[in-house]
This record gives sequence, structure tokens and C-alpha cells, in this order.
Amino acid sequence: MILIYTKVNILAVNKNNIKGMLFLKKYIVIGVVAISFIYSSIINNHTEISQAQTEKSNKSNLDVENIINQIKEKQKKINPKQEIIDYINYVCDKKGLPRQIGLAIAWTESDMTQFNKNNNTYFNKNKDGSTDWGIMQINDVAWKNDFNFDRIKSDWKYNIEIGLSIAIVNYNKAVKSNEENIIKATHSGYNAGEGFIWRYRFTKQEAPNKNCYGELVNGYDIRDINFWNNYINSPWEVK
Repeated sequence: MILIYTKVNILAVNKNNIKGMLFLKKYIVIGVVAISFIYSSIINNHTEISQAQTEKSNKSNLDVENIINQIKEKQKKINPKQEIIDYINYVCDKKGLPRQIGLAIAWTESDMTQFNKNNNTYFNKNKDGSTDWGIMQINDVAWKNDFNFDRIKSDWKYNIEIGLSIAIVNYNKAVKSNEENIIKATHSGYNAGEGFIWRYRFTKQEAPNKNCYGELVNGYDIRDINFWNNYINSPWEVK
């Protein structure tokens, strides 16, 4: 009797264990499915976030590119390069100055820039307190009694005419003085003053007057070097 009772209990326990295991298995399966769903959602969300960030980044890059293009278009309107080049050629022909000299001076002085992006006159301050204005960088101390500086600042055609009037004086002096390089001498005189058409020939150490020198490269004034490179390479023709 005791043996029969024990056997029945064992069977009951085993039956209960089987039910428990089936119940546990059911919830394990549910748990695995739930975890898979959660993981899939996380992956999808991460992908969506990455796509959104990429789209945002692309949009930001496009916005920056659009702004840059707008600035360039504005600069073209403010400083119409081809019109400036054509006008320099016209004035050079009228005055008898070789075109390439006039173009190279204008590029060396300002990259042919009359107005900055805010539509204010392009200028450079000098150590002596004077200021150079516009495309041809006309100095407001050296020429203050000779020309109309309101027009020099506001009228790019007038600025070019005045600059090339100064250039032709130095060109003629270089020719008359029999300078070994009339082109370089014209720029040296234009940039430093009529009395310094010789600057391109001397290092600062060798020069009879050292006051006309600025930044140096191998002893020579960098502006004379830049002018000659511009004269040879015509960077204003690059699109």
C-alpha cells in the first residue's frame, strides 16, 4: 500500500514537473520573441537616427555651399571682374601703358577688388598711418592733394584711371632711365614711389634707401616678387 501511494505521488510530481517545464518553455519562447522584437526595434531606431543625422549633415553641407555660392555671386556683382579687366585694358590703351603691366599691378595690389563682401571700400592700413584704397590701392597721404578720394573709394572706374595715371608716370620714367627691366621698375615705382623704381634690383641690405621695403623674400621686397609672378602667370584669367 505504501509502495502504491509513493508511486502515485511520484507520477503526480513528474506530471506537475512536466507542466511546469512546458509553462516555463512557453514563457522562454515569449521572452525570446520579445527580446528579438526589442533588439530589432533598437537596430531600426539606430538606423533611422543615423539616416536622419546623415540627411541633416547633407542639408547642413548644402546650406553652407549655398551660402558660399551666394557670397560669390554677390562678389561678382560688387566687383565685376571681367568689366574691371576690360576697363583696365581700355585705360592702358588710352594712356600708352602695356596692358599686362596694368593688369598685373591691379591684381598685385588688391586682386582687382574695389569693395568687400559688406559693400565697403576695400582698404589696407599702413604702418605710417596712411590707408590704401580700392582696386589700385591709392594712398590717401601720398595723393591726398591730387585726387578726389571720395570718388577713389566709391567709383571703381575712377580708381583704375587714377592708378594707371600713376603707373604710366613710372613706366615713362623707367624707359627714360634705361632701367634693365622696365616692367619690374614700373611696379617698384608704383608701389614704393616714383623715386624707388630701382627697388626690384636690390636686396634691402644692398639698397641705397631701405625705407621703401616691406616683407622680404631672400632680401627682396615680396611685393616686387608677387608682381612679377602675376605678370608672368596672369592669375586673373583663372575662372
